[in-house]
Amino acid sequence: DRYADTGEFLADLMSFWETVPAPAQARAAASTALGAAAAKAATAARRRWKMRRVIPLTVGIAGLAAGLLIVGGAVLAPLFFKSTVPLDPAQGDAETAATNPFETGTEPLQAVQAPAQDQLSQQPTAEAVTAVDQSPASPEPAPAASRPSAAEREQEAARASYQSARRSADSARRRAVEAGAPQLAVAVFERSESLRGQATTAATAGRYDEAAQNLAGAITGYGSARTSAISWRVRLDSAWSALVPLQAQADPSSPEFARAEGLRGEAQTAERDGSPGVALAHLAGAAEAYRSAVPAAAAEPEPVRSEPAPIRVELTQAQIVDATLDQLRRAIEAEDLAALQRAWIGLSSDQLRAFEGSFKGMRDLEVTFDVVSVESAGNLLDVTVQTTYDYVNEDSGRRENQRFSQRLELGQRDGRWVVVGNRG
Repeated sequence: DRYADTGEFLADLMSFWETVPAPAQARAAASTALGAAAAKAATAARRRWKMRRVIPLTVGIAGLAAGLLIVGGAVLAPLFFKSTVPLDPAQGDAETAATNPFETGTEPLQAVQAPAQDQLSQQPTAEAVTAVDQSPASPEPAPAASRPSAAEREQEAARASYQSARRSADSARRRAVEAGAPQLAVAVFERSESLRGQATTAATAGRYDEAAQNLAGAITGYGSARTSAISWRVRLDSAWSALVPLQAQADPSSPEFARAEGLRGEAQTAERDGSPGVALAHLAGAAEAYRSAVPAAAAEPEPVRSEPAPIRVELTQAQIVDATLDQLRRAIEAEDLAALQRAWIGLSSDQLRAFEGSFKGMRDLEVTFDVVSVESAGNLLDVTVQTTYDYVNEDSGRRENQRFSQRLELGQRDGRWVVVGNRG
């Protein structure tokens, strides 16, 4: 497909030149004298190339025309010659006219072509340039697409990283929901949801790095929520299963049976409301109540023992208070609501939820009870204590402490001392 010679190349080049709007041609010609001279030379070369294509055809036509003249007469000759491929008079010059066998003279062609040559050879005046500049702007070819800058490439990489993190976060969230995290690990799941929402906001603003970091935190949170939910589900299922045989053995007419049924209902409500710790504590209380409602079997008479009866050691008030408060302290530090309910019986669902909510915002909790006073009130001990909670705040990560005063009532239940009430 290469050009046969430079003339053929110039012909194609000039074909392109003719497609260039006239104002743009004028500006090119006006830019330098060399531009005008080059345009003139290219035009002449194109005409010469066209003549090299026309001459072989002319020879064949001339032979045919001679035969027609001999047979048909001289009338057809002028008509035939006029039908041959004409030259463009606006582009002709003396050289082309001299080589054209179909023209009898050069004067008409030269007369027409002279103004065109003068126009190409002369530099345009300032008025002409001004007129060209004020002409309607010709359409410019669209610039080639430039390569993205380093900042654009970095932004695109950050966006791709965010999209990948988004897919991972969506997958982690789906697994957490399937495990029951929205009900069994509410606090952790909600923090993850918040981070996921913040990531969406940052990505909308184009802050993809920040969005990816938020999603990384959400992914970790969803994983923790899923693990916690599975753990709670196992413990709750075990506690519910343990109630079945106890309920079957208990005496329905016993007051303890009624209390167990009430705790069982509160456990169902707490689990449905997203408080698994409270539900587990109620289930533990229901199990103890069912056991208390089981009828005692007929006891056989005990054989007479020759051993001396064991000596019963009476505890002092200070020992009772210390042992009871120590049991309460260990339950709170372990964040074990079931153990808390055993140490502090009679806690309502609202009180258990309050403890559970406090535990969610703390870690490394240490509890101190400083006894201020102890007073006897019948079978109860009225104890005033100064309570201190020292812990790490989950949100800020800083060590904090709370100090407040309490009046706790201690009493005996099933042979052991527990907290039975609170007066502030």
